[in-house]
Parts: sequence; structure tokens; C-alpha cells
Amino acid sequence: MLGRTRRTTRLDVGLALSMVGVAYLVWAFVAGVTRQLVADSIGYSSVFDAAWPWSTRAVRVLFVEAGAALDVVGLAWLVVSLVLVLYSSRQRLSASWAWLSGICQTIVAALGGVWVAWAVHLPYRPATAPADNSPWAQLSGLSLGGVPGAAAGGPRPPEPPRPQPPRRPQNQRPAVDARPRIVC
Repeated sequence: MLGRTRRTTRLDVGLALSMVGVAYLVWAFVAGVTRQLVADSIGYSSVFDAAWPWSTRAVRVLFVEAGAALDVVGLAWLVVSLVLVLYSSRQRLSASWAWLSGICQTIVAALGGVWVAWAVHLPYRPATAPADNSPWAQLSGLSLGGVPGAAAGGPRPPEPPRPQPPRRPQNQRPAVDARPRIVC
């Protein structure tokens, strides 16, 4: 499909259409997860009194306060990609343009997710520099934060209490009416 000079087939159009759909699903999933991650971080910041760096404040504004704009951008990108699929089915464009649009949407969503994950972690990094300042130690400190022996680790938010199901005594059976019922 990519780079061919022959006509666009139905299979090419179907594959491009499925790629566009998967790209929008990735966009919607990343937007929802990052919005929830930032909202949880806002809740935890009141517990830890963490100072928010500029990147974390920017993520808060972009992904929570203006989150509807990201949804509109994702839908607009979906419409543009679907128009490209339509043009490729009419032999006006190559199906590669629809593929490129879908791939770019997925890459932008992934980069946005990485930025949010990095920015949400910033307020909880340790105040002192780790003993080993090599780039590898700093990278492992980010991924292993809170593990004993890791290069860096910050405080973790407290776990919310889990509700316990009500318990009944061991030898007690549930009340059941043993009489047969007659229905007329």
C-alpha cells in the first residue's frame, strides 16, 4: 500500500479505516487516563503539600481544566482522517495519507501521555540529589521510586481503606422459606 503506484483497493481503504479508528481509540484512552491521573495528583497534592513545578501546572491546565478542548481536537483529527480515507476510496489520494494521519495521532497521544506521567511525578521527587548522579541512576530512580536501594524515591500517597464485606456467623444459614408456594 505505501509507495505503490497502482490504484487503491478496497482492502487498502479498509485497513486505513481501521487504522484511523484504532488511532482515535488510543487518543481517547490516553486523554481519559491522563485526565484521571492529573485529577488524582491534584487530590494527593493537598495531602503532601507538594509544590507544583511549571510543567505540572501546565499539564493541569491543559489536561484537566481545558480537557474538553483535547476531546474536540481528537474528534477533529478523526474527521480529517476519515475525509482522507474517503478521498482515497474515490482514488483522489493515496491511502498512505490516512495511514500517516492515524499514525501521527497515535504518536501525539503517546507523547502527551509520557509528558503527563513525567509531570505528575515531579512534585514527589526527593528534595536531595541521589548519591549516584549518573543518568542511569536517575532513570532507575524514576522507574523504581520508593523501592529500597533505588537511586531516588519519594513519598507515596496513602492507600484508601478498602471496604470489607459484611460477615455472617459460620454456622448460620440464610433464612429460606421451605414451604412450597402454590400459584394459581
